[in-house]
Amino acid sequence: MITLLKGKCGGHNMLKKLYEKGLGYWLTSITVLLLGIFFINQAVDSRLDLHDIKNYLFMHLSKSSTNPSTPRSVKLVLIDDDDFWDGEFHHRNPTDREQLAKIIQKVDEADAKAIALDFDLRLPHPVPADTVTIGDLHAMDPYGPYQEETKILVKAIVAAAENRPVILAKTIDGEDPGPYDLKGDVYQTFGICKRLLADGAWDNPGSDLVPINKKARPNIHCGYIALMDDSRRIPPPARIKGNRYRLDSFSMALARAVDGEHFKDFSDGSYYASYIDQETLDKSDISISSHDLINDTEKKSFLSHRPVIIGADWHTRAKPEVPSHGNVDLNDTPIGLVAGALIHANLVEAALSNRFYYSPDEFTLHIIDIAIGIAAAVLFALADSLLGLFAMILATAGILFLMQWMALQMFALFLDMYLPVLGLALHAIVDRLLESGHGGRHQGDNHA
Repeated sequence: MITLLKGKCGGHNMLKKLYEKGLGYWLTSITVLLLGIFFINQAVDSRLDLHDIKNYLFMHLSKSSTNPSTPRSVKLVLIDDDDFWDGEFHHRNPTDREQLAKIIQKVDEADAKAIALDFDLRLPHPVPADTVTIGDLHAMDPYGPYQEETKILVKAIVAAAENRPVILAKTIDGEDPGPYDLKGDVYQTFGICKRLLADGAWDNPGSDLVPINKKARPNIHCGYIALMDDSRRIPPPARIKGNRYRLDSFSMALARAVDGEHFKDFSDGSYYASYIDQETLDKSDISISSHDLINDTEKKSFLSHRPVIIGADWHTRAKPEVPSHGNVDLNDTPIGLVAGALIHANLVEAALSNRFYYSPDEFTLHIIDIAIGIAAAVLFALADSLLGLFAMILATAGILFLMQWMALQMFALFLDMYLPVLGLALHAIVDRLLESGHGGRHQGDNHA
């Protein structure tokens, strides 16, 4: 009973302390907190460009000893400078589709588990996807040699699809977060990815130019290749205008094709993928050049029974004398600038290995931030002295760091509460100094 009475007395004293701070103190605290969350964070982030710091924290705090970020499944076939500038691709735009067909044939012969072609195949004159006429080669491309090249590529795609899933890039257009318009791609002229039948499933009727048999039809899939502004985020299924089904991203279409039975649907929120660090990638044997694939038959076993992404990794203006960062498809990521094919590979690895984290919506995040800020303000107000306040601030910083680690581990969530809490701490320090300067405001009030 004595202990209970002490607890009640302690609680009463705490409430008394908070009450004695006065209305002005709490109104100022609320103002500092809301300004920090809704304005100061964004202003400081944009001015100081904290993107790299956040990526660094994400990379190190999201590491898991039980499920480490390592390459396990996906392999890459990359068209590099030797092939693009000096080889059969003849540094051409659009990329030589007959050469792409050769690569697909070689990957198919290597008995890959699935083949994903990470190349933009949009029509030279964009039109809505539902207006593309099957068999109209002139509308697809008025240049005859390109028509024939595309036909060769489509034949290779269909032949590979008789043995395994094939994923192609689908063009979409519109403002985030959708719904988007489907735009026409060259393969639609041959009856590929004509319309969505369900999430992740396409109608592939084929054409008289390149027939598609019943075995190949369900094996051809399409996904959009656009990445999120935040490259850690797994691109969600896109809403399409006039369609109740959603379009998978390119990487998730590959993950679904590889393991549809256990595929996680990423449409119910924001999910983030932990990245494989550069040091691990450098030590891992995950890619092969297209030149080696075509000319070295022994290296084909490298791709056997693995999902394979075919992508671009050449420099844009000329073949450099020394390695540089001017590649054709570089994107900013938590591990630096890397080729888009490697980003897709990382996202697929994360999906297949359950290395993804759910992040709450923006409203929920603000509620969490406000709750943390209120808790910090209460703790600072309960400090008995200036020294105790500094100790409380240091302890709060440590707790915030621990919470950030847990938030990243479970939700890939940045709390972004350091600046608002720092603002609350400075406010508490100034209030404490003013109390001391006036001889102890509360003590004076009590004496009167």
